[in-house]
Amino acid sequence: MKNRTLFLLALLIAAQHIFFLAYFPPILQPDSGGYIAPAQTLASSLSFESTTRLPGYPAFLAVFYRIFGDTNLPVIIFQHLLGLGVYLAVLSMFTNRRSKIVFSVLFFCDLLYASYQHAIVSETLFSFLLCMSAIEFHYYKKTGRLPHLLICGALVAAGIFTKPVLKFFPVIILAFLFAERKPLMKKAASAAVFLLVPVLAINLWSWHNYKHHGKFALLTFETLHYTCRLLNHIEFPKNSVTKESFMRNMDKGWIPMSRKAAITFAIVDDLKKEKGLTEAEINTEFKKIYILSILRHPFIYAKETGREVFYFFFSAHNLYAKYLFKDRLPYSADEAIAKRDFSGLAFKIAASMHPFYWLLFLLTVFFTVTRWRELLAGSDGFATYGLALIVYIGGVTSMANAGLANYRCPVQPFMLFCASLVIAAWFQDKDTPPRDRKSQSPGRA
Repeated sequence: MKNRTLFLLALLIAAQHIFFLAYFPPILQPDSGGYIAPAQTLASSLSFESTTRLPGYPAFLAVFYRIFGDTNLPVIIFQHLLGLGVYLAVLSMFTNRRSKIVFSVLFFCDLLYASYQHAIVSETLFSFLLCMSAIEFHYYKKTGRLPHLLICGALVAAGIFTKPVLKFFPVIILAFLFAERKPLMKKAASAAVFLLVPVLAINLWSWHNYKHHGKFALLTFETLHYTCRLLNHIEFPKNSVTKESFMRNMDKGWIPMSRKAAITFAIVDDLKKEKGLTEAEINTEFKKIYILSILRHPFIYAKETGREVFYFFFSAHNLYAKYLFKDRLPYSADEAIAKRDFSGLAFKIAASMHPFYWLLFLLTVFFTVTRWRELLAGSDGFATYGLALIVYIGGVTSMANAGLANYRCPVQPFMLFCASLVIAAWFQDKDTPPRDRKSQSPGRA
């Protein structure tokens, strides 16, 4: 059987996910409650009320809560199925058996990606939407048919409502579309088709927020998600009504990432109860603080952003390892280093498979550097789109928040894709006689 090895690998991956479902209970993360509460309200009353979350993932959860009650196991099972769907979808993007085998092996080893399928957070759904949109963009580039671009836009819109970090990504796709070698009117038509669903969806939801919260915005309390980024070099406008609450709730000295979210929520509660501020007023104040802190400390902000970019690509936080080893596992490598817990650091690196993710990053960079001409030419729409997502999400996340492994998780299939092509090409070079290598095309392995 020609594809017997690939078939066995697919069965092994499926068996691995069945084992995870049998052995681990659904995992709740700190962000889980922010999704579960509006999802339960939506399931029971068909109304959505949240100023800090968009309805994408809560609506996804609400479907399961409506059918199965307030249990998370059906959600987790379906998220594992979505993970397997991502595996099969990306597998279809390869053009030969060797690349598919390498990708299958890497996907099996990627326990971090699998572990977030076991948690009530939006990463798995978001990753599925990103991969499907990349595939639709690939087929548009291959065929030139606008329906693929329309579906791509609809999937991007769904992605924005799942994680708002994606809201500026359509600008990058527009740049790709206008870079095509086509008449200007055809480029404009392609752009209009792609933007149709995202623009309509964003404006309708912004209008909904205007009617209910008095603010025409996609997310009415978005600053809650990124104000904590600046706590260590924060600045306040003159006569700020929030400064006192910040000073009262902030730790003295350097504030570690593990404390920032709790401090921010405490400040918000303080401002509501003690100052009587509304969320809209707090959001306005936080936005002023955010901009002023960056303007007054651009080099500190740039340095911190660079550090978060490093963490985005090189950190690992395997939830299965966290569940298994609980208190024995340091919260992060940074924490272990700060406490001079070098045995804990080594344990963290081994349990969370840090070297595997370092290798993925390096192989992705190698792929980009060695094939940049093909990528700019758009000959592989899936790879170009995927790399754009990696750069965009890595950059925006690191500038606005923390460079955590779970934020990288949704784009990890694209990194696996690039790494698989590099490894498969190396094996191909070894198998090919030297006199035949020059005649090979520089396309995918």
